[in-house]
Amino acid sequence: GKEDAITENYSPSADDNVILTGIAGDRYSMGFLGCAYYFLNREKVRALKISPTENVADAVELTPETVQSGSYTPLSRPLFIYVRESSLKRQEVEDFVRYTLNEGQSRVESVNYVPLSDADLAVSREAFEAAVK
Repeated sequence: GKEDAITENYSPSADDNVILTGIAGDRYSMGFLGCAYYFLNREKVRALKISPTENVADAVELTPETVQSGSYTPLSRPLFIYVRESSLKRQEVEDFVRYTLNEGQSRVESVNYVPLSDADLAVSREAFEAAVK
């Protein structure tokens, strides 16, 4: 009943499989886990719609599109890799980042993650290329 508070009556776990099993087995339970686990297990659990306003009609469903656009917030977030600029002088680091931003993008959806938008991917590639010059 308090804003920004969470109940103390819960079973903490960092293991998404444990969380998924727990919430799938109890109709009235709730858990937080990565959307990849949800996308793989839609038949076992359902995701809450999130409303950015007090109006329930504004509620947003969890879909790859709402995650990618940032509208399924605050329960979705981007994942980042951070590379020290000096580390980019090492060929294996440069190769890894280059692979991640190019060929590796084909693997993102295969593991049920949400890919970057074309615009965000272009910005990331541009920043990387500027850093390796």
